[in-house]
Amino acid sequence: MELQCRMNRETGVFSIILQPGVMLDFQKLSITERIPGLAPCRVEIREELRFLDYYVAQGRPLSELLRRPMAREAFLALGQQLTTAGLVLESAGISQELSAEPETIFLSERGVLFCYIPIEGYKGGGFRRLFQQILARGSFSGVESGWLQPIRQYLQTHTVFSVKEFQGLLQTMGNRTAGGYYVPQAASIGQTSAKGGTVLISDAVQFRNQAAAVAADFKIEEARQAEEARKAEEARQAEEARKTEEARQAEEARKAEEVRQAEEARKAEEARRAEEARKAEEARQAEEARKAEEVRQAEEARKAEEARQAEEARKVAVQKKGFLIYSQTGEKIPLEGPVVRIGKRKDSVDYCISGNPAVSRHHADILHREDAYFLVDRNSLNKTYVNGKEIEPQKEIRLGSQDRISFADEIFVFVLED
Repeated sequence: MELQCRMNRETGVFSIILQPGVMLDFQKLSITERIPGLAPCRVEIREELRFLDYYVAQGRPLSELLRRPMAREAFLALGQQLTTAGLVLESAGISQELSAEPETIFLSERGVLFCYIPIEGYKGGGFRRLFQQILARGSFSGVESGWLQPIRQYLQTHTVFSVKEFQGLLQTMGNRTAGGYYVPQAASIGQTSAKGGTVLISDAVQFRNQAAAVAADFKIEEARQAEEARKAEEARQAEEARKTEEARQAEEARKAEEVRQAEEARKAEEARRAEEARKAEEARQAEEARKAEEVRQAEEARKAEEARQAEEARKVAVQKKGFLIYSQTGEKIPLEGPVVRIGKRKDSVDYCISGNPAVSRHHADILHREDAYFLVDRNSLNKTYVNGKEIEPQKEIRLGSQDRISFADEIFVFVLED
């Protein structure tokens, strides 16, 4: 029958889960309180399941001891301890109802504790199976010398396993151990069993010494496991700290990168705007320069056109001569010489307008310069007009052919003729 087990380290309770339909022998269950070497057992119901709960206190399962290499001396001490307890249990007639699985056998400073299975029809295989399990699952040092061979040979050749004979074999091997290793001999005293007869019980001192030897190994193993757990915890914490630091650094790097990218983006945006402003300013200046150039060119073109027209007029004027035609009489007055003075004082002018007191003595001058004729009012009292518009005194006004000139109220027409 395969057993389903669990261990609660905090309470020191080892539990076997009972399958539905399994029948218990409650009379056998009561003997766990009376026979040395058996873990006290009781039936409990939890989570709608039945459990056989064994109180093993601080005992460690034999399976843990088998996980690390075992020297010859340790194996013999372990075997002596198991067989010493086995003599008691075998004499009580319950060795076959014990579980022979290493997970159900517990070792402590107080001795060995076996789990008695009070299930009707249960057979655990006895001590033969127990030592077969130890050899199959254990790891042993120095086996090249053949020290395990007598053990294997006994288990293979003896059809009937005797705990006492097997213990004698271990004692013989122990007495032959190099260096004087000593395994205590079993000493027994009489005790009446529940079935009658004599029960062999190990001497208490021998039992404690053997238990102490195995317990010392467990303490070393516990210390090793505790040290490994401490180192593992330190490594875990160091790894967590490393990951936390890496995450912190990564987060700082991410934020720094975001700040850097944001700063680069800001600078790029500023540079873009500055470039746009520069281009806009260049475009504005170029447009202003273009307009100024257009104005300049237009002004130059205008001046050139005026110069061209003036040149043409000069050329025409060179060919033509100026005259004043008196509107009242039709008199044609040639304008010869660089200056022709006009007024009513005969002795000081070139052309005299007599009989009109409105005309000043020296009323105006007509100037002939190069290819043009100019009219200048000489501060006359009643003014001089060109085409009905009063001209400013002492300012030259260029005359064009058919211009109408008024000296006060005397009207003349300026003409150019070939």
